Amino acid sequence: MIVRMDSKGRVLIPLEVRSRLKSNLLSLEVEGDRIILTPLPSVRRLRGLIKVEVSVEEAEERVEGFIRAGLIEEVAEGVSP
Repeated sequence: MIVRMDSKGRVLIPLEVRSRLKSNLLSLEVEGDRIILTPLPSVRRLRGLIKVEVSVEEAEERVEGFIRAGLIEEVAEGVSP
């Protein structure tokens, strides 16, 4: 499948691929000249597993912070998307 990156660096993931994913949160890794996108578990799917007093939106912001800090692999280890 060939896709094009626009001038702002955006890439459209075709509907047939997006519909197979169970999350809209993706990990992006660069290995050499390859870009690897890996779906991460959605915070909404994890609801109820951990008791916290925050909104889903705040939890999503926290998860994104973990990703930026490089901590998401420890958090997501063993959890399938």
